[in-house]
Amino acid sequence: TFMIELPQEVADERHIGELNLESNHSIHRRKRYKRSFEAPFAHVLVVDDNEANILVAKKLLRDTRVQMEAALSGEEALRKTLEMHFDVIMMDHLMPEMDGVECLHRIRKQKGGLCKASRIVAMTANSENGSQLHYSREGFDGYLGKPVTPQELEKELLRLLPRELVNVFEEGDEDVGDVLLPVPETRKKLPILVTTDSVADIPAGVALSRNIPVLPYHIQTENGNFLDGIETEGRGILAYMKRGAGKVLALPPETKEYEEFFAQQLLQANHVIHLTLSSSISKGYENASAAAATFDNVTVIDSRHVSCGLGLLVLYANELCSSDMDIEEITEAVRQERSKISSSFVVRDMEYLAGFGRISHHTAAILRAFSLHPLLDLKHNRLRVGSVVFGKGTGAIRNYMDKVFGDGSRVDTKILFIAHSGLPVEQLEEIREEVQKRLQFGEVVFQSASPAVAINCGPGSYGLMFRLK
Repeated sequence: TFMIELPQEVADERHIGELNLESNHSIHRRKRYKRSFEAPFAHVLVVDDNEANILVAKKLLRDTRVQMEAALSGEEALRKTLEMHFDVIMMDHLMPEMDGVECLHRIRKQKGGLCKASRIVAMTANSENGSQLHYSREGFDGYLGKPVTPQELEKELLRLLPRELVNVFEEGDEDVGDVLLPVPETRKKLPILVTTDSVADIPAGVALSRNIPVLPYHIQTENGNFLDGIETEGRGILAYMKRGAGKVLALPPETKEYEEFFAQQLLQANHVIHLTLSSSISKGYENASAAAATFDNVTVIDSRHVSCGLGLLVLYANELCSSDMDIEEITEAVRQERSKISSSFVVRDMEYLAGFGRISHHTAAILRAFSLHPLLDLKHNRLRVGSVVFGKGTGAIRNYMDKVFGDGSRVDTKILFIAHSGLPVEQLEEIREEVQKRLQFGEVVFQSASPAVAINCGPGSYGLMFRLK
């Protein structure tokens, strides 16, 4: 207890009212603290190199009855996360040798770690503008500025702890042990989330059921820009082009759009793997990679495929996320899988292909005269006219299947995607029948090509896309 005297001079003799310094003291205005919940089975780890801060955290959490462990360094935190699962980790940012950001990333990737999906909160005295966004981009699930009050700490824990571990007390009730309220639903972050672009041509129901977020391409016309597959669809855009209404372009999302998309997905996952259309066809990979550089937990992979070929790779990556593989292992497995995907398109309208510069108009006239159809495929990440398909109608379909299936010994018959742009139902059924004469696939999926894919292949085009053994 101490006293300071400050000599004052009278500046003005006018009465300014009654001032009771004692009643205005902060200690009298401070609300009485009362716990808002208890969670006796919750485990919380506090990581801070300052023992005094650890002591403060223990006192702040004491009334909530959470089971708290402490770590005085990043290394100690990594040892503890190998030994025990913590529901929430409160992480100091500025620590010697290993700061909180590095420790966060190492916990997320820790081999054999028990806290890869735990919620981690940054606790820091750094309250500069933009600091909260910075911590979010690094992958933290929350942010608390020091000094922390009991109310702030409890509010953050209540938001992040699994609901089944928490008992919430009604505000204002004296016997806090008797009145319990339901806890708002909270969802644990996924360790890894796979995302892609609309050009993957994954059926909407499949993307929704498997939690695969999709970012749309843009369709640029002389009448405006439209979101691929959302504000326009394949048949409509092809009909628009047939009317000669003007030039149509498929454009990938801009870097800023990818940044916003990734930031949104990181709210539900600790790491994002994004698969793009072949970089030989689109700047989507380039833009996505530039956006990923803003984050430490976004990986972008060039699929080297188009349409449902990309979709097959996305589904494969999505399945791996339910395994015990870490991010590096999944990334490597997906890159290896690229060579096992067969994706190609048969183009019916030669003049359409010539208009995009894939072949010359002279070549288009010759192909049309001899009933030859170009086969577009990807080799060494380059879209090219690999060969031609002979015949008309059923003959052309059979010739195409002979080329892509071979004797069928290398084909994985789990699933076949048949991507198409504007084919009538009768022709789709004819394709199905010819497939069944050769191979029995567990599942055959007809998928209308997205507008961004359709305008590059033209009306009447179709492709068989499957996995090789």
